[in-house]
Order: sequence, then C-alpha cells, then structure tokens
Amino acid sequence: MSTYNGEKYVESQVRSIAHQVVPSNVQVRVYIRDDGSTDRTLEIVKSLKRQFKDLITIINEPEGNVGVKASFFSLLVSHSINADYYFLSDQDDIWDENKIGIFLSKFDKLSR
Repeated sequence: MSTYNGEKYVESQVRSIAHQVVPSNVQVRVYIRDDGSTDRTLEIVKSLKRQFKDLITIINEPEGNVGVKASFFSLLVSHSINADYYFLSDQDDIWDENKIGIFLSKFDKLSR
C-alpha cells in the first residue's frame, strides 16, 4: 500500500485487510510506503503497526514524495518483500470480507 495524506481512510483500509486473515486462512502482510504525507497518515500507520504487530511493515524510502506510480513500483521491487501473491491496495479502498480467500479459491481452480 502506498499512502499519501490518507488520514481519513488508511485506518479503515488496514482494518479491512487485517480481517482477511481469519476467513482466508492465509498469512497476510501489509507493506506500507508513505509517499511524504503532510497530515497524520504516517502517525496513524505507526499506531496500527503497534496494534497489529506482525501484520504491518513500514517501508521507509528516503526519496519522499515520488508520486503514486513510483511509490507502488518501489514496493514491488523491494528486496525486503517476498510473497507468493501480491495485492495492491489504495489507502482509501475497503476490502470486501474474504476477498483474499475468494481470489485464492478461484485462482486455484484456474490453475488446475
């Protein structure tokens, strides 16, 4: 997830992702790169990290504000992220319940 001045939205989105863990029965990690927010976004993300512990990793990039495309790209090429599946998320999305589980079920059927 790339964030930028998303203090109104980011907590709801992180919580909707956190609720994916139980119904989908998968290990979920949220990597967040803040793109130089000037509001309370990063403070909220740090608070959520303390609450959800292993769920959130904050990727600190020294470039600051690089724009949404470059911010997401830096997450995709980050050597500290290794996963079987990648889901991109905007800070103002709210994920439907069991989004990941539904995806994995349909993906598994297609890959047989």
